[in-house]
Amino acid sequence: KYIISIKENVPIGTIITQVNSIDLDSKINRIVDYSIDNNTNLFKIDSKSGLITVLNNIDRELIGDWFNLTVKAKNIDNLYSETIVYINILDIN
Repeated sequence: KYIISIKENVPIGTIITQVNSIDLDSKINRIVDYSIDNNTNLFKIDSKSGLITVLNNIDRELIGDWFNLTVKAKNIDNLYSETIVYINILDIN
């Protein structure tokens, strides 16, 4: 699991964290694609690097103190693992 904190006014495009997964199988299976399992328009993930960035304005008053992302790492055989990214939204007002 990952636990991070961001300010509610973080600029769109800001990298907030990077998830990492290691597949110890043969070389071709070591290629992992990342995705966000939640239906969200607030964050996006780079499918190759695992970098999570801000996609839209974050408003703590609308979202709340915490936002959770379920991130899936899948290999070429469609085997996958999941982790949760817990995002603490900090108030700036």
